[in-house]
Amino acid sequence: MRIQALVLSNFRNFREITIKCSEKFTVITGPNGSGKTSVLEAIYYLSRGRSLRTHVSQQMLRHDSQTLCVHACLEDAAGRLTEVGIQRDQSGAVSVRQDGQDCASCSVITEILPILLLDTDSHRVFASGPKHRRAFIDWGGFYHFGDFAKIWRDYKRTLAQRNTALKTGQNTLEHWDTLLIQFGLKLNTARQQYLKDFAIFFEKFWSELGKGLPAVHLHYDPGWPATKSLAEALSLNRCGDEQAGFTRYGPHRADVCCLVEGRSVFDVMSQGQQKLMAYALSLAQGAVLAKHRNKRSVYLIDDLPAELDSVRRSGVMSALVQTGMQVFVTSIQTESIISELKDSSSYQIIDLSDMYSG
Repeated sequence: MRIQALVLSNFRNFREITIKCSEKFTVITGPNGSGKTSVLEAIYYLSRGRSLRTHVSQQMLRHDSQTLCVHACLEDAAGRLTEVGIQRDQSGAVSVRQDGQDCASCSVITEILPILLLDTDSHRVFASGPKHRRAFIDWGGFYHFGDFAKIWRDYKRTLAQRNTALKTGQNTLEHWDTLLIQFGLKLNTARQQYLKDFAIFFEKFWSELGKGLPAVHLHYDPGWPATKSLAEALSLNRCGDEQAGFTRYGPHRADVCCLVEGRSVFDVMSQGQQKLMAYALSLAQGAVLAKHRNKRSVYLIDDLPAELDSVRRSGVMSALVQTGMQVFVTSIQTESIISELKDSSSYQIIDLSDMYSG
C-alpha cells in the first residue's frame, strides 16, 4: 500500500493539515518545532494505534481540542483506493474506520499498512534488551505468517495461566505445560523460519551498506537451553518456577543478537556504524515482506543525515531508491537528500514553515 494523501486534524500542534504524498519520496522539511516528526508520528499512529514518542497518547491531542483524527487515502499496487482513519478523544476512546465502516481494532490497518520506522534511536533497539529484540522478530512474523498473531496470543494467554498456577499453587501445571509446549514450539518454529529468510536479505544489505566493515551475524536463542527440549526445560525447572512464581524458560525469553566475531556489535561498532546496521536490518525487513508476502512497507525516516557521512548516506539513499517503496523522510537541510534523487518526479518536498499552527 502507498499513502496517496494524509489528513491530520488536531494532532499535536496541527489544527488541520492535508499532505499530498509522493509515490516514492516525500521529504518533510521546516525549522525546528515545525512538526516534521509529528507527521511521521501521525502515520505511525494510524498504522500501529500508538505513538512513536510517548506512552501517554493524550499528548498527541492538540491542547485546545476535544478529538484528534488521522485519515489517509491508500492505494494498492492495482490502483485500488481505500480510506482509513483513526480518531481519539479526550476520554481516551478510540475508533478505527476503513471505507466508512467501523473496525474492531487497529490491527485491520496494521495489516494493510506495514510501517518501518528509522529514527536517531533505532540503532539502540538491539541494545535495549531482549523484549525489544523479540518485538523486532515478531513484527516480521506477524506479516510473514497468516496465523502468527493467533499463535502469539495463544502462547501469551497460556503463559499467564501457567504463571497464575505457579503463584497460587493450583494443581493444573500439567495442563498448562501441555498447551505452553504446543503453542511455544509453533511460535519458535515461526520465528526461526522468519529469521532464516530475513538473514539472507540482511547479509545482502549489510554487504552493500557496510562495505569495509566486519560481517555481522545474527544469533537466535529460543529461550531455553539448546541441549534441552522445551518440555524438558519446563519439567526440570518446575520447582524453581514454583519458587520464583513465574515461568523462566520459553519463547517469552527468546533473544536475537547481532554479533561481530562472537562479540556484540555494541562493543565493537561506533554510533554511526550501529545506525548503518539499523538501516540494513530495516531494509531487510521490508525486502522479506515484499518477496514472501507481496506487501510493500512504508518507511518513516526521521533525520536521515544524522551520524552518517556523505558516502554512507549515499549508500542508504541508493538502497531505499532501489526498493521502490514509499519513503517519508524529515530533514532541516534537504539538499543532501535531494542530491541523491536524480529524477525530480521521484520526490515531493513538504515545507511545514507555513503550515504549522502553534
